Amino acid sequence: MNPSVLAIILVVLLGSYFVLKNFKNSNTDHSLKGKNISQFQILDVRTPKEFRQGHIKNATNFPLSDINSENLKKLDKELNYITYCAHGLRSIKASKILKENDFKVTNGGSIKDLQKLMAYSEKRN
Repeated sequence: MNPSVLAIILVVLLGSYFVLKNFKNSNTDHSLKGKNISQFQILDVRTPKEFRQGHIKNATNFPLSDINSENLKKLDKELNYITYCAHGLRSIKASKILKENDFKVTNGGSIKDLQKLMAYSEKRN
């Protein structure tokens, strides 16, 4: 087989692996299951435009692009946070940054995943 074809196949396979790995990790953190989510501060890390188009009740818009050392001072490290976004990838990044800055945070994944989890939580409580 032609070496350039093999190289292309290898690149596609590696790219697919990393996309699927990130997609798998974008799901809601299942440690939230069974917890009273109303005790968490919910951070919507999507853009303000996305937030205006619809968001989870009582969520605060804190876009991923705005998460920096200055803006993190606006958050209370004593509170428990849940992050979410449209598909879960920005939520992973935001929760990682918050954890690195000593915040108590859980990845809520996508807005749809978190809404389902919240409905489940409300039924149990």
